[in-house]
Amino acid sequence: MSQGDPRLEGLKWTSVTSDSSGQNMAATALGSMVWTSKDSGATWSSGDGDGAGQSWLQVASDSSGQNLAAVTYGGDIWTSHDYGQTFIRSTTVGAWRSVASNAAGSQLSAVEMAGDIWTATPFDQTLVVGGPGATLTLVYVGGGVFEVRDATGVWTYY
Repeated sequence: MSQGDPRLEGLKWTSVTSDSSGQNMAATALGSMVWTSKDSGATWSSGDGDGAGQSWLQVASDSSGQNLAAVTYGGDIWTSHDYGQTFIRSTTVGAWRSVASNAAGSQLSAVEMAGDIWTATPFDQTLVVGGPGATLTLVYVGGGVFEVRDATGVWTYY
């Protein structure tokens, strides 16, 4: 991290990711923000106030660094489509601990605290709890929004 930057001192870092060139980077820290760098980690900044003070666990990037997905400890999946300048809460269902993105940023996979893996299919952008008897389906509908579906209806989370 940037030497001498008082905003970064004492943070408990939990993950780091980068684009395919290593120039655009993002890092997560417990009780802080998602931090981004546009110069291979020489300097760091945080986006707007969304998500401040969250216990950030992990962040994933597409190959360009423009599309990011991050998870909070036992909480939500957040997405950004502007190199981490703004994040929106994409879902509040589930207790997440890890997220991964494909190179294009169009497909996500996530792991719940309980250990279930939700994986995207390349055809319908649907994340389904692994294993038989799944009762919830998480559908990526675009723009960083997921719908959670079960037998009784659809809930949309932003």
